[in-house]
Amino acid sequence: MDDPGIQSLRRSPFSGVGDISSVFSQLDSIASVPMSATEDIGIAPEILSLIRNGLYNADFRTPPPDPTLELDDITNKLPGWSYVKTGTSVTVKWVDDTAGGNVTFSVAAGVATGNQAYIEQIIPISQIGSLRLVKVTTAKLSDGAGLNERWCETQFLDADGVATGASHTEYSTTTVYDGRIVSTANGETGAPVDAFGLRVRVGVTDNRTTADTFVFQHVFVEDRIGPTGGVAEAQFTASGDIDLSDTAVINPTFPQMLFIHDLNGANRTVRGIISTGMPNGRIFWLYNGDSTYNLVLSHEDLAAGAASYRIRCPNSANLTIRPFGGVQLVYFGKSDDTVRRWRVMSEV
Repeated sequence: MDDPGIQSLRRSPFSGVGDISSVFSQLDSIASVPMSATEDIGIAPEILSLIRNGLYNADFRTPPPDPTLELDDITNKLPGWSYVKTGTSVTVKWVDDTAGGNVTFSVAAGVATGNQAYIEQIIPISQIGSLRLVKVTTAKLSDGAGLNERWCETQFLDADGVATGASHTEYSTTTVYDGRIVSTANGETGAPVDAFGLRVRVGVTDNRTTADTFVFQHVFVEDRIGPTGGVAEAQFTASGDIDLSDTAVINPTFPQMLFIHDLNGANRTVRGIISTGMPNGRIFWLYNGDSTYNLVLSHEDLAAGAASYRIRCPNSANLTIRPFGGVQLVYFGKSDDTVRRWRVMSEV
């Protein structure tokens, strides 16, 4: 009789399955593997979430033992997460939804100073590599009075569990886009050399005068310089987005691309790009979205500030980015840091 595991594999989308080796040989040709298929080969939903999102049970698909009761760390633990609560005005439950589940925070009417609740998970650095940015996909179901209720905190820990580097707490009212709260542990400096794990907390603090409900639907770790780093917008005016001046020194803190969509009626010059905390090999795209005027990259401009902020252009000459054109720059240099620059690698 065949092994029961092989029978499960034969019910999966993989054809002619004889053993696990034949499964892996077919993976590259399958655009999307259904969740059931990964479970058929022994990958539990919580582990699959760890692989895809960097956190165990990141999408809350696996519920606590009794979803009708409030979470706790003894009899009703949310798999993969610890639960911490101060006071009684905030209660937290797992709630079923179309995505598989969410964690719902309910705040009682009236402000209870110091009352809060949060879920927490610690990820080994070996699991996340150089990833530094945590994004939390959330939904707030109703609007009440007050500020800074829903938040995400990230903190690196050393091998003894002691905090290392600067923690970062981001609140929903100060940085929200696409329903996300973004927290970056230790800022642009990244993981300290003694970092052993990354602690992620998402929670709610009671600052409400009326009752309210907050929902966390998904938590994931994301590389701040990866393809999902996003696009930021800038213009040479003072009316919004990132404001740039004629002596612009650009700060590419989070985005992988900066889209400059308005040069405000004149050719403009970029004299430098801030490199504080940048790893050797950081890639950055710059795009001129103005339909009429040129964006000029100034070669080795002393006005850039620090020498490492300067841009090194081909032929040691200023580079003009014409309307609807862009360039790719890479920050790199010798290992002794003496000649690191932003270097133009390609232009379109």
